[in-house]
Amino acid sequence: MDMPAAGDEPAKGSNPPDLLMSPELQRTLDDWRITGKPPIPELRVDDFGYWTRFSTIDLRLAHHLVMLSKDMHQRGYSACTVWAPKMPM
Repeated sequence: MDMPAAGDEPAKGSNPPDLLMSPELQRTLDDWRITGKPPIPELRVDDFGYWTRFSTIDLRLAHHLVMLSKDMHQRGYSACTVWAPKMPM
């Protein structure tokens, strides 16, 4: 909640979070933001326009959460958290 909304200017002196983005991931997120088509099939939303309203930071965090959930599921740890069993696989 300490991050500005999409399109808002960050507060003076604030630094954006380190999102560990490679150039390839940045291109993927940029394409996702422009087209609205998620690069992860698990994020099923009928209206691609849904995703275009989110900032790159929002999409990076959604991407990270889904990838973490998929990894936990594949390793058999999906029952270790409240949210992992709810993620579509």
